[in-house]
Amino acid sequence: MTACLNERRLLECFSDVGRTADLAHLRSCGECAERFARLRDDLGRLGAVLSAAPPVVHRPAPLPSFRWGWAAAVATAAFAASIVIGIAWPRAPHPPRIASAAPSSADISADLSAALFAPVETVTAPAGNDEVAYLQAALGGGWPCSHEEMMNGECDGPVYTLLTDEE
Repeated sequence: MTACLNERRLLECFSDVGRTADLAHLRSCGECAERFARLRDDLGRLGAVLSAAPPVVHRPAPLPSFRWGWAAAVATAAFAASIVIGIAWPRAPHPPRIASAAPSSADISADLSAALFAPVETVTAPAGNDEVAYLQAALGGGWPCSHEEMMNGECDGPVYTLLTDEE
């Protein structure tokens, strides 16, 4: 294939500036003649495409323009309304601050759980019959008197006399 024409010499033959020896070889060599025919077809297609009118492109209709004037007016009105409401709205008083020595919620829930779910054997009755003792017993997880004792009238004290007082 070294004796065959290269692409540049084929292009020179196509543009009629080729040497006579190249033209003679083109007529005698079938392979070069086939390459020359493909080159001529390709260049013909390129010329047809370049000389044709550009294709029609269908563009979508433009969207209507957004009016920023209304958006600015609405934003200004909302801002002004929020300022007026913020100034005129009655505010609730702040709750008092709790001292830092207060027990945490974990401590409270642990105490409450122990009081609610204490076994009956571990509940001890207070040593007196006054109301403070009953209150401390209730808060500590027990009662100084059982339900049956109270219903039978076996419990004494001011709280139980109020509950079981019969007139």
